[in-house]
Amino acid sequence: MAEWQLEECPPSPREHSITQDYEREFPQPESPLQVGVGRAELRGRQSMEAVDLEGEELESDEEWQHLIEATEPLAMQLSTPLSLLKDPTFRHRIQARLAESAQQVLEGMLEGASHLRPLLRVVGNLLATRCDSELLNHFCQELNVPLSLLHLAKQMLESGSTKQQPWCITVLTDLIMVTTAYFSSECSLEESRQDSLQTLQESASHFLALQLDLLAEPADSEMRLCQQSLLCFTVLCENLDTICPSVSSPIYTSLLEDHQPLLDKLLQGSITEQPALQGAAMEAKSAHDHSCVADLFMAALVAVCSIPLAWNSCRKAKQQVAQEVAGKLMNGGSQQLGKLLRRLEDPNCSLNVLKILYAGCCASPSLCQHLGRIQQVWDLLMQLSKGKVPMEEVAQRMACEASLYLLALLTLQSQASPSRLEEVVTLALDLLTQSHVTSIVGAAAFLLTQLDQQGVPVALEGKEILPAVSSSLMELAEVWNRDRGAGGALLSPQYKGLQMKMESALKAAPRSSLSFILLQLHFSLPMGAGLYDGLIFLLLKLLAQEDVAVEQSFAASELWIAMWHCVPAVLCVGSSGAALEGDSPGSPMAEPDWSLLSPQGTLLFLSLALFVCTRESYWCLLQLTQSHGALMVMLKTLLSPHFLACLAQTQAGEDGEAELVPAVVIQACQLLCFPFALDVDEDTIALVIEAVRDSQIPPQLLQVCCHHLPFSDTELPMSLLCRLVVSDVQVTDQIAREAAASEHIIAYLSTVLFSGSLTLTADLLSLLTHVARTCPEHLPFLQRILGGSDMSYQTLTHLLSHQEHPIRAKTCHLLGNLLRHNSGFPHVLQSQPGLLESLLACLADEDETVCKAASFAVGNAAYHVSSPAGTLGRAVPRLTQLLSDRQAKTRCNAASALGNLGRCSAELGELLIESGVPRILLEVACRDPQASVREGALVALCAVSQHPGIQQVLLSLRAGDQLAALASSDTWLTTRGSPRPSAARHCQKLIQLLTSLQST
Repeated sequence: MAEWQLEECPPSPREHSITQDYEREFPQPESPLQVGVGRAELRGRQSMEAVDLEGEELESDEEWQHLIEATEPLAMQLSTPLSLLKDPTFRHRIQARLAESAQQVLEGMLEGASHLRPLLRVVGNLLATRCDSELLNHFCQELNVPLSLLHLAKQMLESGSTKQQPWCITVLTDLIMVTTAYFSSECSLEESRQDSLQTLQESASHFLALQLDLLAEPADSEMRLCQQSLLCFTVLCENLDTICPSVSSPIYTSLLEDHQPLLDKLLQGSITEQPALQGAAMEAKSAHDHSCVADLFMAALVAVCSIPLAWNSCRKAKQQVAQEVAGKLMNGGSQQLGKLLRRLEDPNCSLNVLKILYAGCCASPSLCQHLGRIQQVWDLLMQLSKGKVPMEEVAQRMACEASLYLLALLTLQSQASPSRLEEVVTLALDLLTQSHVTSIVGAAAFLLTQLDQQGVPVALEGKEILPAVSSSLMELAEVWNRDRGAGGALLSPQYKGLQMKMESALKAAPRSSLSFILLQLHFSLPMGAGLYDGLIFLLLKLLAQEDVAVEQSFAASELWIAMWHCVPAVLCVGSSGAALEGDSPGSPMAEPDWSLLSPQGTLLFLSLALFVCTRESYWCLLQLTQSHGALMVMLKTLLSPHFLACLAQTQAGEDGEAELVPAVVIQACQLLCFPFALDVDEDTIALVIEAVRDSQIPPQLLQVCCHHLPFSDTELPMSLLCRLVVSDVQVTDQIAREAAASEHIIAYLSTVLFSGSLTLTADLLSLLTHVARTCPEHLPFLQRILGGSDMSYQTLTHLLSHQEHPIRAKTCHLLGNLLRHNSGFPHVLQSQPGLLESLLACLADEDETVCKAASFAVGNAAYHVSSPAGTLGRAVPRLTQLLSDRQAKTRCNAASALGNLGRCSAELGELLIESGVPRILLEVACRDPQASVREGALVALCAVSQHPGIQQVLLSLRAGDQLAALASSDTWLTTRGSPRPSAARHCQKLIQLLTSLQST
């Protein structure tokens, strides 16, 4: 151990992923075995056998070397790290040796350094195995790794005597190397373990505090410590982007608030041809070494400012970092930006320069506008998009994607010449139709979408565009179906033939070994867009300009089927329980992958579905009749509380739009309303309603209106809900039970009745009326809504005097249906006299529909003995007038109401006589042109004829003779010619009564 040269080669940066350098330093167990690995495994087993863990100490260099070899990730067996991590003796000795050697290092002792280095190598090897995150986490906690290592590094940097030692830089490099291994390991990313996240946060904070000193250490002549520190910083940022933003965002915020000099250092190191690094031997380094160091600086800058793909990440914090970097590039007359742009021409670093510029332009419109004024930038981006800059294949494809997104941003933020825009359109169309890389096709589609929305002419040819869009979506559909188990099960049986045809085509298509890599997004799209968004927009635009035959054939095409594979999978359609197939119970629910289909893209897809439905209604109807069909399952997911909560979260970001949730709900409701707008037979409509009911969509609609929409946006879903309720009694029961179980919904419905929306209030009154008419078991639920907290029924009183006559009419109708039942509401009229007064006032309303509904409600009120007869008696004069109303239903209601008043209250008999009610009822019974009105009058006469005074009036009018003439005529026939036996029966009953009275 006397030699202090690093055994590992210094990390050489790779453009496409800096973490690959670390993987070469600490290879992962799942890496493919290389030549000679079999011999290495044998040597590893032999090395492990040579280690005496039962001895008092692991003293000899030879034993430590055996342990290092035994734990090498590529050479070991999985049982080796597991057995070591479970062995308390091993962990105790590692802990003791770490403490002892660290103290010796701080005392400047070579022995401590020689003991510490192999220990660090073993710890690093164990972390690199990622064998068991729980065991590794416990192991790190016992050693206090990496905090103890960072504390040691800080003390070494602050100790003058230690820094003078020739081995100081080597030990510091080893310490940072193990810290890198920790940041890269799964045990630091265990979101279920709060202690792990807290350790990661503390470790990151300590590391950032040391980073500037690590990068500028004068004794680091060969720049190994600098390179390892940059690599560690890069790995830290890459892994922070994947964890909970509550942990990662504060770290990036602290970088802005407390570590501005570090950002300056990263930027300066990225753009300086001779990096601003100290060290006695710097001038002697080759240009190649300088370039490697600068590339590592640039990779670190990329890692700290690039925007993560995941929406539920630290996007906002990283956008602030990117904005800060953009500001630094623009400072001082944009000199630093000029230096960075010069490196854009270098094939070895152009990709990372693109990443920095892209992140900066996404966060800073000023930088975007400035770049748009530089013609050389346009030229370079065009060259990179065309693959004219020589670089390795994967990097070239990533450069093409980044260039296309940058061109889209420049187009939006700057005034490019028409000729330049025409050139960009041609480039994007060529890539869209000729590229076989899905991510490039998606980027080209996004660019064309932005150009089209800016008014730039984009000519689409179906024969070229459709195959390109189809190929991309079908490839994505296959991957999502295989990886996430979605798609096929969602398709209706009628489309299984097309599905099988599509799958056969997919199996026959050639696939490269890079196919899965190429399907992975490398960049978050500008403005929160998703990879599918542009493809769907172009498809919608293309269909809109094609002829009817193309539109109709699209619904049965393989492309349309492919979209129903991948879009539901991306939106996690059907995953209402555990997130995905194979997840354990209690797993977090799956969230939509907005990087593939954004909220705006979801709206585009719904627009496309509506477009197809209007052109091919049979497809839509077929899907809507099946509760497990693709469309119905999609709509159920879109209206689910979980999906809408995910959608609402996107509105909070800078790229979010406040109207997303209402827009998605309204489009989903439009699809559900579609069958009711067609001339469809009742059986089909019944099947649709049954499928909607079985999908539990009605309760979801109620929850959506209550929790996710403002009043102004609830009219369509409430109207749909009303239509469903009046069409199916089981839906009525669903809604009533859902509402009764939630005080929040009760309060919401009560509030709606006081809202200023005529449509919303009218629909809710219709819904409540239907519940009252068909589900008497739910009357307590209605009482909670209408009675209020004090059961004063001020809501009904308010609505009976509403300024709009449809509301007054519907309220009277609701009250009439409530009064059909014996429980509850009849007694309300006694306790709330104001309610009855308002109802009686409606009898004289200027609107005839209100009068009709009010006469119905008063008639039902009069039926109950508990109703206040004295107050109801004031209705007799107006009810008598309504017997000659022009609406037959009003005349019938008035007759029934008068009959109920006479039957239930003997004291009202004289009032009826004084008002001439017997005479008028007799005239209506004999002469009204409507059979239903005549029958109603006869029923009323039978009811009031029990009063002795009314009997005498009828005798004086010779009612028996008039009724006998009526009985012998053909007036019992309705307008349709069918007999009314009940009317004849009531007529005979009256004749018999009057005949018996005459004979006495």
